[in-house]
Amino acid sequence: MTLDFTNLNWVAVIAAAVAGLVIGFIWYMPQVLGRRWAAESGQELPEGMSGMGMTMMVGSIVVPLIVAYALAVLMKGLGAASIVDGLVVAFVVWLGFAAAPTVSNVLYEKRSWTYWAISVGYALVSLLAMGAIIGYLGA
Repeated sequence: MTLDFTNLNWVAVIAAAVAGLVIGFIWYMPQVLGRRWAAESGQELPEGMSGMGMTMMVGSIVVPLIVAYALAVLMKGLGAASIVDGLVVAFVVWLGFAAAPTVSNVLYEKRSWTYWAISVGYALVSLLAMGAIIGYLGA
């Protein structure tokens, strides 16, 4: 396997990042899972876009871009070149790098399983969408 960090399909990376951003926006809306997440995490939900600080806004854009980029690098290196390939790679990445390691948040940080499920649920849905997009468009 050879990892190519620069010669990627940037349209696919950006489209996948936008999908992750949109999924996160919907996932954490107060009407969807936002209120429940806030209650489980002890956080206050920001009041719309104006309630988000600059760091939150930039992070909300940059983080999905980094995830989409890393997923594209892995998919290209693995030769994943279809929607199904993208879904499989995204699921394995989710399982090994999002779901399993964050169990320690429940065990050691005394977070609830509900908090964990909301957080890793978002990671799963967004990674699957990103993997499908990158698989379809090509890494």
